[in-house]
Amino acid sequence: MAQLHFHPSNLQVSFHGKTVTLLPKEFSLLQFLHTHPNQGLSREALLDAVWPLEAPVDRTVDDHIYRLRKKLKIWNQFILIETVRGVGYRLTYLNEKGFIPPSIEDKDFNSQFSQIISKYHLFGQGESMQVVADQQKVLGVNLSPFYLMYMEIIKGNWKVLLDEKIPYWNRAYFMIVLYSLLEDDPAIGCNGIEKMLQKNNLETAQKWELQGLDLVFFLIWDNQIEKASQHIDWALEMVSKHQLDTFHIVVSLTQVYVLLHQSLEKAKEKLLVIENLLKDKPYLRERSHFEIAKGIFQLKNKEYDAGKQSINKGIEIMKSTKFELQLFYSITHVYHLLRQYAGEKNELCSHYKNLRINVFRKFDGDLLKNSLKNQLHSFL
Repeated sequence: MAQLHFHPSNLQVSFHGKTVTLLPKEFSLLQFLHTHPNQGLSREALLDAVWPLEAPVDRTVDDHIYRLRKKLKIWNQFILIETVRGVGYRLTYLNEKGFIPPSIEDKDFNSQFSQIISKYHLFGQGESMQVVADQQKVLGVNLSPFYLMYMEIIKGNWKVLLDEKIPYWNRAYFMIVLYSLLEDDPAIGCNGIEKMLQKNNLETAQKWELQGLDLVFFLIWDNQIEKASQHIDWALEMVSKHQLDTFHIVVSLTQVYVLLHQSLEKAKEKLLVIENLLKDKPYLRERSHFEIAKGIFQLKNKEYDAGKQSINKGIEIMKSTKFELQLFYSITHVYHLLRQYAGEKNELCSHYKNLRINVFRKFDGDLLKNSLKNQLHSFL
């Protein structure tokens, strides 16, 4: 199915061999609607996206929609800007025969499909998620704006996090994590994460993950083990209180790295518990984290060859998930731990340092890091 093509240099939009010229705000508004096809967007969301630093009057969105509809009338058989009662507006692409797939309007169907996406995410099947996202129109489903952004992050299109048309707090969690990973000094990550948590504007799940997992990793890399242990205790309390079974495995895996500083025997016992938990759970990312944790334990226990094999196996499993951000996270994690336990001159540490540098360069790390820092300046 053909789609609108945007030409920012002259504020023109082309479609099916015809072109229209828009005013700057009309262009931005249509472009934002286009990035969320078939998705009902509130007037507030549109105002935040297109007029973020202004104080427009109440009818600003309505007036711009009215003008856009007039200018896009030549394509009414293919696209419509529809009013969604009680919500706002949506841009709908019609198929070549001029009708909307009924599944798009079916809330139960879309809810069930979201559960399928969530399962793919749980299993660590990033490639499957990408296929669904790329074919959502053919499948007749609506993915949420969050999942559309998340798909880009999975694929490694991290510059999507700099898109100011996406509400800031929808991006903030991923922005602070990626920025912290791009910095060489874990202390910078600890500081930024702690400041963001103080704002208390993240959704609950993201706040828990940032406080109970991400911050713990950065604290461990920065040798703040006692503080990391306190955060793990808090995370385990949340797991027990809210019966978060999946979160339990990830928190337990993170706890292993604290135990490695306290008692190898307790770390070994925890690894055995996690191995049993994973036996009937085909979660690729958790399996990857387990192999890495086991490998670090083996290195600490002077089982050098076995440790190297386990770590490399964990990274290979993570590669298979096609989650680019998770892969970079894992490589950075291994590098910082090996630097602690074996030193910069260790052969395996040098290998993972080079892997990290290669990913950093692949995604233009310096430019991305500085751009993220500028958008996160209030926390840093």
